[in-house]
Amino acid sequence: MPRIRISELRNSSILRIYAERHVIQADPDYQRMGGVWNLEKRQLLMDTVINDFDMPKLYFHEFTHPRELADGSKVNYAIVDGRQRLETIWSFIDGDFTLADDFEFYEDPSVNAAGLTYAELGKRYPHLKTMVDSYTLPITAVLTEDIDLIEEMFLRLNEAVPLNAAEKRNAIGGPMARTIREVANHVFFENNIPFSNLRYQHREVAAKFLLLTWTDAVGDTKKAYLDNMVRRFKDRDDSDGAGELEKRVGEVLNHASQIFVREDVLLKTQAMTVIYFLALKRALDDECIEVVTRSAFVAFEKMREENRSIAEDDIADASYELLEFDRMHSQGSNDKSSIEFRLDILYRYIQSSI
Repeated sequence: MPRIRISELRNSSILRIYAERHVIQADPDYQRMGGVWNLEKRQLLMDTVINDFDMPKLYFHEFTHPRELADGSKVNYAIVDGRQRLETIWSFIDGDFTLADDFEFYEDPSVNAAGLTYAELGKRYPHLKTMVDSYTLPITAVLTEDIDLIEEMFLRLNEAVPLNAAEKRNAIGGPMARTIREVANHVFFENNIPFSNLRYQHREVAAKFLLLTWTDAVGDTKKAYLDNMVRRFKDRDDSDGAGELEKRVGEVLNHASQIFVREDVLLKTQAMTVIYFLALKRALDDECIEVVTRSAFVAFEKMREENRSIAEDDIADASYELLEFDRMHSQGSNDKSSIEFRLDILYRYIQSSI
């Protein structure tokens, strides 16, 4: 049985936790991204604090010994559950947002603190600032060296606050989860991908790249297949295999980062990004990577657009293959048959345009 000790964290006032945030890791590998909450939700939390309502428990992973991070800093805790709440409180203290315009202090309705920052609260209503500072956060500390148990706890705690597929996959842990994170940090994602990484969208695409490279064949990229890949590598603790896949995917992305421009409109959807990746991968396997150019991709997209215009006038004059490409692209972009069909059409066009 895994050894674990659970206790309530002492001295957990907001001001104390704020002062000690340098020893609290907010982004352990299994965590979801920060900054997910919108302004309304953040303001509601501060309303909860000032009006002294109960807050659900937060959970910290307590380390037996201080843990050193990649930047050289040392931490005593990692947030298992409650990251959005803590970062909201910290950002309010830092002056990043104000109380809501309709904020009301229930104990004394004559107080007009609506729209005030933390600093302004201290000047106009110091007793309200004191209420923020002294509010006791209900933090449970979990002392264990078993990271698998912590990752399992994170998943269970977040059942009521649904994680998306990429967040759940990240929380599974293991060599492939780490590799997905590394691939998603490639310069291709940073420079060339135009869609944001909100809630790990880049990691979702990176996982698909790795799956298609792992199977070394065109196949489904649905959630079940991606999750299975991560679990398989975790069960076997196959760091070497994951590292080799990272190199192979990285080779393709090195070429992709040179072909596509910054925040390239060609990469505005995950579905087409996967097809472009596979076209580059196939060209590398066929030793003809030089034929894959951005101008060829642009010409192909223009041909698709023109074909749609032709179909509007008379569908009989339009290319059935390109219409099928569009249909499959919009209806089943993660299905094997859809990926295979679209890749074959694009790759044949590239070769014919030489």
